[in-house]
Amino acid sequence: MKGSILPTQKINRAQKAMMSNLENCMPIKRIAAVHDICGYGKCSLGTALPILSSAGFEVCPVPTGIYSKQTNFKNPVILDSSEILDDYIKS
Repeated sequence: MKGSILPTQKINRAQKAMMSNLENCMPIKRIAAVHDICGYGKCSLGTALPILSSAGFEVCPVPTGIYSKQTNFKNPVILDSSEILDDYIKS
């Protein structure tokens, strides 16, 4: 059988390295970041994404609302996305 390694065959360095890498692979941890996102400010999903990514997670953003700026500023424009969340998550 060409290409397969039988127990009696010698394994070269490249094959050993490849097998070691496969054995040591950790599955990627996936996380849903359910949060609002704002255009101006230092809170919300815009801050959570890079922090979770740098911690080794594959981040799946689920925006619950879109804000033009943080709510502590005057007159933010707010778009509630709760009506589309079911379709968003299913897709």
